[in-house]
Amino acid sequence: MVVTWKLGMRFLIRPGVAVKLINLSGVLFLVNPGSGGFMPAEERRLAAIMFSDICGYSKAMEADEQRALGLVSLHNQVVQSGADQYGGRIIKAMGDGLLVEFSSAVNAVKCAVAVQESIGNYNKEVPEADRIFIRIGIHLGDVVVAGADILGDGVNVASRIEPFAEPGGICISRDILDLVSNKLEIQAVHIGAKELKNISKQVEIYKILLDAMGSGSSRPIGAQTVRQQKPGWLGSHKSRVVWISVGTILFLFLAGGVCKKAALRKTAEREYRNVTGLAERFIKSGEPGKAVAELKKYPSRFKDTPWQVQINRQIEELEPAIEEARVKVRCSAFFDAVQKEDWVGAAAFVAPTQVMELGRKNVELRLQVVGGLIVKLGKVTRENLKIGSVEIADRGKSAYVNVEVFAREPGNSEGKWHQGKPSHWILADGEWYLDVGPVRESLPPKERMVKPRLRPGTLREER
Repeated sequence: MVVTWKLGMRFLIRPGVAVKLINLSGVLFLVNPGSGGFMPAEERRLAAIMFSDICGYSKAMEADEQRALGLVSLHNQVVQSGADQYGGRIIKAMGDGLLVEFSSAVNAVKCAVAVQESIGNYNKEVPEADRIFIRIGIHLGDVVVAGADILGDGVNVASRIEPFAEPGGICISRDILDLVSNKLEIQAVHIGAKELKNISKQVEIYKILLDAMGSGSSRPIGAQTVRQQKPGWLGSHKSRVVWISVGTILFLFLAGGVCKKAALRKTAEREYRNVTGLAERFIKSGEPGKAVAELKKYPSRFKDTPWQVQINRQIEELEPAIEEARVKVRCSAFFDAVQKEDWVGAAAFVAPTQVMELGRKNVELRLQVVGGLIVKLGKVTRENLKIGSVEIADRGKSAYVNVEVFAREPGNSEGKWHQGKPSHWILADGEWYLDVGPVRESLPPKERMVKPRLRPGTLREER
């Protein structure tokens, strides 16, 4: 049964207890006339919730209380101005944070961008010690109105999203992105589905790239303020004003183009340093594949900049290292199979075409010839066999693996490492396979090795 409430209407909620709906200062309350008590009727609405707070506030408060309070005052003023400009309402302040409600997701994002741009402009004009950085999170959700306050998951999610933003950055939920992506010139990066405290479902979070925002999507707070000229000045110098205006427009047009290019170049350089810095870590840890993957994350909008040329060159230099690492992994796994006398497993490393041509029996016999050395099980173990350098040849279609074997010679109890003949690997269908065909007479000059002749009773060089 659907009940339509009207002001002054009484409603029996249980035997002997009736309530009455009244309007008190614009808020609906359920009143129990008998007890004199009242409770607000639940009001819900869909709202875009913005939550912002100051980065490093606790540390600033500990270092200089007066400065920290000044940062809070500045933060509150800028957000209040943004809320006024874009139709928002500050619900409450929570320490150094502010909770702001908007009826429009587009206006919430515009306000957040304007606030960050205004604070960025402020930071350019003050010493480094006086700069302020804030984080902003925005979510669209159902809220419960409780007097002048709002409650609900919409508020909780917005406050949980905000910490994922970088200092000076903005993070939004997928719900907000879906509403504004076709209305604002924004670019956002997906940072993943995150588990939020006390929220049952994961929330998809996106980071707004402020440097990629279109100039028309928002404007810094206060940018609409223009100083008025005295009426008499325009009338007495009309021609001069016209020429000055034309010159100013041309100057701003040209300067705007130069500034835009400079800003793009600066952003491109910053992104370049970010991706190359991460790639360098992978290179040092011996993971060239991950380094290349990181370099390929360089944004495509910078493809015409010199930094993209540098990225392409570094990727080109790293690709051989990736193949060398792949060959080493295959070669090591092959030797493990041979040492275990797992011929079926070892045969899996031989080129399929050679297995078909030679026959499996012949392949098993040839598997004992590794890198020009006769590997006798029991005398050469995995511990005294070492994979050395890898040389990529034939434009990346083949590779030569240098193998070293540790052996003891008569009169030398300590033993020493001997250089074996390079084993040949070929690339087929995207995978590396051992070449057990006839020994090739011609090797690249740099790969021809001087091989020691061993005495009887030790490992012999293949003849």
